[in-house]
Amino acid sequence: MLITQAFLIKHKQYSLHKVIGRFSYGLVPILVISLILLAHSQITIHDFGITYSRLYILFLQLSLVLIFIIAYVLAIRYRSTPYLHARYMIATSLTLIDPAVARIPLNIPPLPFDYQVLTFALTDIILLIFIFMERNQKHGREVFPGILLLFVVLQVINLTFTDHAIWDSFSLWFAKLPLT
Repeated sequence: MLITQAFLIKHKQYSLHKVIGRFSYGLVPILVISLILLAHSQITIHDFGITYSRLYILFLQLSLVLIFIIAYVLAIRYRSTPYLHARYMIATSLTLIDPAVARIPLNIPPLPFDYQVLTFALTDIILLIFIFMERNQKHGREVFPGILLLFVVLQVINLTFTDHAIWDSFSLWFAKLPLT
């Protein structure tokens, strides 16, 4: 949908862009609910129990969903301001980098740091490139720095806080919910 929407704007098919965009009002809530149910299902796999790696992945999943929701809501909020709308929609796509890269079967030698740092860095570097490319823009320059800050805060929390009693308590509460 994101690729189609960008293609339609490039070819000045604004009315079709709006029609397809309205489908997202129903699709995005379904997507968000599905992702939350998937996270719940993965944390409550009974054969393995709840382990630190599952708590870590749960935070990662929920934080990416949160960023997606924030970027999407802001994109819709600013749908009449194209330079903001487009940037926030780009930000929604950045939440796909970590899950996509994590599934690529990379036969790379062991890294001297957590593999997760690699996927986080990739997202952050892309945002830094966008920030650099937009340094002379008069409008919309604030979007990517704000999104980068949101990503970095949640990445730092993901790398440091997911082994904490508060997160353990939340995760156990979440796992016990009768969702899946």
